[in-house]
Amino acid sequence: MSSLQETKPAAGMPAYEEPPLAGYTPYIDFDIELERAVLGLCLSEPRTYSKIYGVLTEDCFYADVNRQVFKAMHSVWQRGEPVDLITVSRWLYDKKITIMERQNTGYFLALLIHEVISAAHLHHWCLKLRELAARRLVIQLTSK
Repeated sequence: MSSLQETKPAAGMPAYEEPPLAGYTPYIDFDIELERAVLGLCLSEPRTYSKIYGVLTEDCFYADVNRQVFKAMHSVWQRGEPVDLITVSRWLYDKKITIMERQNTGYFLALLIHEVISAAHLHHWCLKLRELAARRLVIQLTSK
């Protein structure tokens, strides 16, 4: 007999459940934190946007604000300018986008950079965003 046995909660006691990660709620068709991580990497690491060019489109971003940032990055990159905090925030300000999620645009972009952990899994993250966008499309097409 094994010394490790499955234990059951005492009568009247709730079963133990693993608590969810603080502040992280996964959804079947979008992941806002993942979107923000990819955008933050593009703003903080030189040449990151050129690595994901063609892999992601605006439709890969569920949140409107994240879609706006991606569109700004794409426009800046197409003009041959560096995709960084200064040029992207300038592009957004030129388009009269001065507030994003109730914050100054520059501050919002700086928060994206602050959330960056590592670029090690960037390609995988981009593929996951494409997969989630495909799920949204399937849900949209099948719910009509």
